[in-house]
Amino acid sequence: MNVFQSATNNIFIGLRILDTTPGYFDQFASAYMMARLDGRQGTCRFITGKDVEWSATAPRGLDYWKLLSDIVNEEPVRPVDKAWMAMLLPLGIEKGKRFDPDERQQSVLLKGAAMGELMNRNLQVNPRFAEAYWPGTSWYKSFDFHIAQETDTHIELDERATWFYEAVTSTQGMVNPTPGAGQVDMTTKRDSNVCGV
Repeated sequence: MNVFQSATNNIFIGLRILDTTPGYFDQFASAYMMARLDGRQGTCRFITGKDVEWSATAPRGLDYWKLLSDIVNEEPVRPVDKAWMAMLLPLGIEKGKRFDPDERQQSVLLKGAAMGELMNRNLQVNPRFAEAYWPGTSWYKSFDFHIAQETDTHIELDERATWFYEAVTSTQGMVNPTPGAGQVDMTTKRDSNVCGV
């Protein structure tokens, strides 16, 4: 049995079970357990066969900052988060405090959210950290960086922002081009004339 401890209170688990062996799903589902901090274990309820529309698009405007404040207040502050927490203080986002930006802060936050989205859109079309997958084309691997989005020397901030602007998760299987073992997602935001689409 493998045990994984989440570093956060909010977790999202997405599974893609590729094994088509009869009974594999039932065997997997019955063995998949989760436990609360108090140690109570239980099986998970898997939702299957649903065609439900779902969007991971981040909210815009002040709703974005409100959601960020809510999450900051739900989660523990890890050592890696402290620099981010310091940058949020002048914006009115602080652990243990209600989000209530004054008029000046609201103006800054609205402009910042709009500019941040424009910067992400630009990185989508003009990825400065990736090389074309096929020479002479504008096709790139969507996930062209480390799974942890971190190296020995830096956080892969632009890479992370670009990926999570259009996606929701990352796994080793997403960067494994071996047929049957994983996948590689490709993207292009330009046509054959190298014009943005």
